[in-house]
Amino acid sequence: MGKGVAGAILEYFKKKQEENCGCYYSFQLDVDEQMTNIFWADARMIVDYNFFGDVVSFDTTYQTNDYGRPFAPILGVNHHNQTIVFGGALLYDETVESFMWLFETFLSAISGKRPKSIFTDQSAAMAKAIATVLPDTHHRLCTWHIFQNALKHLSHVFCQGTKFRIDFSRCIYEYESESEFLAAWERMLNDHDLKGNKWLEELFKDRHKWAMAYGRHTFCANLKSTQRSESFNFAIRHFLNSRIDPLRFFEHFERLVEARRHEESMADFKTMNSTPTLLVPCPILKQASMHYTLDAFMLFQEEWKQTYAIEIYHICDEDEGSKFKAVDGNKHQESTLILNNNTFQVRCSCCKFEFSGIQCCHVLKLLIMKNHLSLHSDYLLKRWSKEAKSGLVVNHEGAAIEQDTRGPKLARYTQLMHNFVQIASVAAEHQATFDVAREMSLQTMRKLEYTYKGVASFGPDGVPDVNNIEGQSNDGIGEQAGANSWQTKSYAMEHGSTADPSSSIFSLSDEDHTLANPLRYTLNQDSRVAFCGYSIPHPSENRVNIKVQTAGHPAKDVLKDALQDLMLICQHVRITFDKAVVDFRAGLVIVTKRRARNHVGG
Repeated sequence: MGKGVAGAILEYFKKKQEENCGCYYSFQLDVDEQMTNIFWADARMIVDYNFFGDVVSFDTTYQTNDYGRPFAPILGVNHHNQTIVFGGALLYDETVESFMWLFETFLSAISGKRPKSIFTDQSAAMAKAIATVLPDTHHRLCTWHIFQNALKHLSHVFCQGTKFRIDFSRCIYEYESESEFLAAWERMLNDHDLKGNKWLEELFKDRHKWAMAYGRHTFCANLKSTQRSESFNFAIRHFLNSRIDPLRFFEHFERLVEARRHEESMADFKTMNSTPTLLVPCPILKQASMHYTLDAFMLFQEEWKQTYAIEIYHICDEDEGSKFKAVDGNKHQESTLILNNNTFQVRCSCCKFEFSGIQCCHVLKLLIMKNHLSLHSDYLLKRWSKEAKSGLVVNHEGAAIEQDTRGPKLARYTQLMHNFVQIASVAAEHQATFDVAREMSLQTMRKLEYTYKGVASFGPDGVPDVNNIEGQSNDGIGEQAGANSWQTKSYAMEHGSTADPSSSIFSLSDEDHTLANPLRYTLNQDSRVAFCGYSIPHPSENRVNIKVQTAGHPAKDVLKDALQDLMLICQHVRITFDKAVVDFRAGLVIVTKRRARNHVGG
């Protein structure tokens, strides 16, 4: 990487660290002092890892520029079952040394806290680096990639029908014990004449990394693949090419991260301001709904639904507790449960709780049968709860981390956005409700603008008392526009324009056609306006002159109303756009999941 590019990147990260000292970045130089590997994580990423770093998804995607550098985001799952970002890296290559440097640097950023599980594709270099740097972390392979490779290497078997697909899928996902898995694998090889197949022999050597019989005892937040990484990489791949300036890539990465944080804020708002519908008025469901986030509760309630197909049979009583058998009528599977009669803690051989953190349908059915009305506190994990992000987080130097200062602003914006979307939905139904909402919104906007400028005096109709507005003259000279929501702009009437209040010329500083065109259009929609036009004195001068002539109303009041209307239009566009983006992403996730299921199932 050239010194000019490297210098710009270094300056970019230094600036980010000045904005928030909790940001972390590191880079590696080669023997020629050229920048090779880069890692970065902002303060929010480090905080998120502290709360949800038990499971990590890691995958790479390539730039198509001359360097061919892999981009490697480090991702996880939050308490809403959404994808979150823990950090990002641009690597020189995909060698063991590069991956080792990345994992060691990442550990340094997050104070040495190792994940319980990490999901990757089938990369020998990555596997060796993980075994060296993260020896206690459970390394899992993406089952989706395994299926894709199976389709490539065993296409002649897949073409013969669906039986091999079913047998192979069951070997990956279904069997609870190692003995069941080994017996099923042997049957599959014999039934499909695959004894001696080199690809399957190599895959079998890594069975501890992909077969659920070996992985269901380790917490994985219900992940089985790196599809979250694939989805994130797809969104950023367009910005990984030689025509894009590296700084633009970092900016786009920031926007993607902010989009996911916005989705989390929306999920937080929905969780705190809505009550899920319970399938039945059961104390256990009510307990779960109070503890879990809305999305996590939906996962729990799905398990509850499956209890309807479960039958429980008592086997015997042992020293460690009572032994039961759970039979799933839909899946034709059996699981073994051990109940501690003193504490009402239950262990199930399916290990659903150990794997996902959500209690399984077998245990729930046993509790129902025993008329036990609550879940043991050990089965209500904090990481899926509404309080998952409570607690202090310190950085690698032991200092408390200050999260992104935009967080509270984003949360306030999200809450207000939802409120006003609901208001707009109701108000648009009838003309009368629309008129009321429009009038109230204008009054509210006036209050907000004057509050922002430090004016606290309002009349009974919601309009500020003009005689108490600081710095405003009676003739209107030097008034504050107070209608631009992004920053306060000033306008001044030209000399002689106060003789006729219905015909005035206003000069707006630091503005151009961007504001003038829509403002002229908005003014011309007002029935009080007889004429409206604007001019820009000189292209090099950031100033717009607007002439407003009315049928008798004060021109300055009409201009203020037009600015208020224009601001409301912009806010409506922003809200509508944000909602459309969220709906689009939700639809994209559904389509991606359907495609993944289609790859696996057919």
